[in-house]
Amino acid sequence: MLLIDSLYINNSGGLGLLNYLIDEIEKADIAAVYLIDIRNPSEYKGIISNRKILLQPSMSNRRKFYKTLDSKFTKVLCFGNIPPPINLDSKIWSFTYVHQYFYLDSSALNSGLIEGLKFKLKQKIFKHFVTI
Repeated sequence: MLLIDSLYINNSGGLGLLNYLIDEIEKADIAAVYLIDIRNPSEYKGIISNRKILLQPSMSNRRKFYKTLDSKFTKVLCFGNIPPPINLDSKIWSFTYVHQYFYLDSSALNSGLIEGLKFKLKQKIFKHFVTI
C-alpha cells in the first residue's frame, strides 16, 4: 500500500499538484492512504475516511505518526520537501518530492536576516533527514 505524506501542503501550487495527484490515484484505484494537513479538511471530502489521516503539521506529530507505521505500507511518497523523520523498514521504498530547490542551494535566496536564518534552519533539518 502507498502512503502519500502531504502534511505540510496547505496552499498555492503545492496544493494544486497534490489535488491532481490524489485525483489520479483515486481514478486509478490504487490502494493509498493520505497523511493530510488538518488545515485542508474540506479539500478531501471525496476520499473515504479510513484512507485519510488529518494531522496538525509539526515535526513531533509527523515523527509520532511514522513511529506507529505498520508493515501495510510498501511505498511512501513525501510530498512536501521533507523526507521521513525516522529510518523506515528497509522493505519500504521512500521517495521525496522536492519542489523547493532552495533547500538544496540557498545561495540565490534573497531575504531579510530573520527569514534567512529561518530558511537556514529549515535547510539544516532537510539535510539531516536526507542523510537518515
